Amino acid sequence: MNVPSKKDKYYASANKQQTGKKNIWIVAVLYFLIGFEFIYMASPFAVYFYAAYGNGLDFLNESPILAWLCRTFLPHIVKETSSAFLNIYNIIGWNLTVFGFAGFSVSAAHVYYYKFTRKKPVIGGIYRIIRHPQYASLIICGLGLLILWPRYIVLLSFLLMLFVYYFLAKIEEHECEEKFGEAYLEYKRKTQMFIPMRMSAIKKIFTLPPSGFQRFLAFIALFSMVNVSSIELANILEEISLNSLFARFNKDAAYISVSKIEQAQLTRLIEIAHANPNVRKQLNSMHGKNDKFINYILPVGWYVPEIPMNKVHKDSDHYTPDNYDKNIYKIVFTRAIIRAGQEAEGKEILFNTVKRIPLIEVTVNLSNNTVMHIVNPPSKFKYMNIPVPLY
Repeated sequence: MNVPSKKDKYYASANKQQTGKKNIWIVAVLYFLIGFEFIYMASPFAVYFYAAYGNGLDFLNESPILAWLCRTFLPHIVKETSSAFLNIYNIIGWNLTVFGFAGFSVSAAHVYYYKFTRKKPVIGGIYRIIRHPQYASLIICGLGLLILWPRYIVLLSFLLMLFVYYFLAKIEEHECEEKFGEAYLEYKRKTQMFIPMRMSAIKKIFTLPPSGFQRFLAFIALFSMVNVSSIELANILEEISLNSLFARFNKDAAYISVSKIEQAQLTRLIEIAHANPNVRKQLNSMHGKNDKFINYILPVGWYVPEIPMNKVHKDSDHYTPDNYDKNIYKIVFTRAIIRAGQEAEGKEILFNTVKRIPLIEVTVNLSNNTVMHIVNPPSKFKYMNIPVPLY
């Protein structure tokens, strides 16, 4: 039997440390990709970042098989819906993001303080409750970003991040066991990995085989089950979101109101606009017989950059004040370019649109049932030809 020498043990330990560092970089890149889209969308240079990132989204969006990855399962453009939860999900997302980032910062400072001053395992503070508060905090932060930017592709990236964090945590624990011995094993017996409570029943259900090919197959099965279940949940949220919109759908068009509006008012707005001969004339000259439309309705003073419309104020960006005239609205008519080989009616228009072409903006006054203004949309707008959320 060959007994490893001290030199062999040293190199084995060094290789494990290098593996751990590589894993940290892999996780860092994955997490960066998860949050990147939302971060640049929130930045002053969003349009430039999105223009570069848009090539990948274009590829997915134009594919009949992969287009669902670009969809959002929660409203993004719409500010008000008939669902109380959907009206505050942005607040929930922001709070989770900030809380998670703060938790990561505190736990990281704690572990590096121990690393450079005490040279022993970190078992104090928040580490008394869970063994990996940094990963737990990043998971919370990632969940917040997912809620703020709820694309299906971001959901799948988030789920991948969960599994990567789990296996990275297991590698780190194995290294600590070798380095600190029984002291760390005793610490493990008293604490939980990510959640500060024992979940014995769940552990019995999801415990993987100890090693070998069976463990690999069990991991693939678990990973697949989690992904399928999460996608199904996202599908339910997407359906709830669509049913909660203040909207009207017919064979050729989807009318989506960004703000709260009664169905009777919405119908009257549409009828007033289409009854105007100048509106009909301009629309008829801009589209063909079988064209589809996504038309946005919003208070006259509002501006939403994802909608191809004229700016309300020179310096405004995403301007949606709470106080507005509920008698005067703007309808932004856009022609929906449907994905090649697809047909769409009603809500399906939202699922199969790859591009919107702005047609006209019509201002309607409900108090006297008149069309006040008809203007051309801008020839160029902020997210022109970039696949942004449609509702």
